[in-house]
Amino acid sequence: DNCGTFELLLPHIIKENNLHVIAIDEPGCGLSSHLPAGAEYPKWGLVKEMKRVANYLEWKNFSIIGHSRGAGFSIFFAAMFPEMVQSVIAIDAFGAFFTKENYPYTDREGLVLNKLLSFDEKLMKTPNLEETAPVYSEEEAVKRIMTATPFGLTPKTARILMKRGSKQHKGGYIFTRDLRHKLPIMGPLPTRADLLEFSERIRCDLLILLATKGPFSHFDSTDWFDIYKSKCRTFKSVTVKGKHYIHMDVPEEVASHINEFLQESILKGPIANVEFL
Repeated sequence: DNCGTFELLLPHIIKENNLHVIAIDEPGCGLSSHLPAGAEYPKWGLVKEMKRVANYLEWKNFSIIGHSRGAGFSIFFAAMFPEMVQSVIAIDAFGAFFTKENYPYTDREGLVLNKLLSFDEKLMKTPNLEETAPVYSEEEAVKRIMTATPFGLTPKTARILMKRGSKQHKGGYIFTRDLRHKLPIMGPLPTRADLLEFSERIRCDLLILLATKGPFSHFDSTDWFDIYKSKCRTFKSVTVKGKHYIHMDVPEEVASHINEFLQESILKGPIANVEFL
């Protein structure tokens, strides 16, 4: 994904609340730069980039809207910097799916390491991978995006993501994302208990919007929601009919929930007035 994922949603939110919005393509995605050869994308790298942007803008208090993986890391960012985050709107995610329980440490780690090194060598020998990238027609590129994202993208929404996720090249289209995002993650993942404990530091107002047919619809949210109910200043969960990209498929409906939530959060005053213990 890239920040084009919010193209249909944001106008309904900005107009209603007179907001200033910064949408981020994380490194290696959309129109953002790729990391240099030999570098890796760390598991929590997105949180680092979010803080980098906040530092650059000199924002001391703000709200975050995230979708899927971005939603999960938005929640973790709010737990890491509770005094900075006024509210979080998490679209079709409520916690972490990539845990040790779901992806246990195995003897495949040696194979993963070799695969990472092999790609590094390829990148150092051919720094400009665009010259060897597959070139697709527009329709082929749309189909590739829909196939690579098995959570309900339509041709319309795939084309929106394609605006920042591809570019014209040699009479067709090539994808702009860093191929290292497709490589497996090396090393053991944190346990579910670790991440639940970390999430207990959250204090902001939190809205979770879950799709009825999204990837999280079959997972038990009880432990996560119990933490949010006890630690967040305000916690609200709403179920929206649809698949993973509800914010693109039914943006007006999703925006109506977000607008109501943001207005209630603003009326309660700055999160800085909350006591952090």
